[in-house]
Amino acid sequence: MYGMVFVPFIGVDNHWKSVMFAYALLNHENETNFTWVCEMFLKVFCRPPKCIITDQYLAMKVAIQKTFPHSIHRYCVWHIMQKFPAKTGPVFCAESGFMEKLNKFVWSSHLTVAEFEEGWSCVEQVWIEQPCMVE
Repeated sequence: MYGMVFVPFIGVDNHWKSVMFAYALLNHENETNFTWVCEMFLKVFCRPPKCIITDQYLAMKVAIQKTFPHSIHRYCVWHIMQKFPAKTGPVFCAESGFMEKLNKFVWSSHLTVAEFEEGWSCVEQVWIEQPCMVE
């Protein structure tokens, strides 16, 4: 509504509950503004976050590398999955069952490493147009 970018810093407390530690409203998504936000976070909390999860915005990535060089930076899986159809082709994703098979294994939190590897193998078979034996 106001054309502002909302930048939340959300963490997990000792009870495994999400907590908003800080936030900022920016007028532009650029490296300068993201760097400023990270520096202010560091100034207030006196230590960098251990892990940071963001979308794949390059300006944010650069600002995080500058300000929090020892923090672990990962990309949000939701954003990655939203881009899959555009990157692989929407027709392929819709008609091959690729996205359904991929979602089954990406979003499951109860898979063993072996089950994930087996599921990923199934997804790869769809990708290279071979019959998939695992359902």
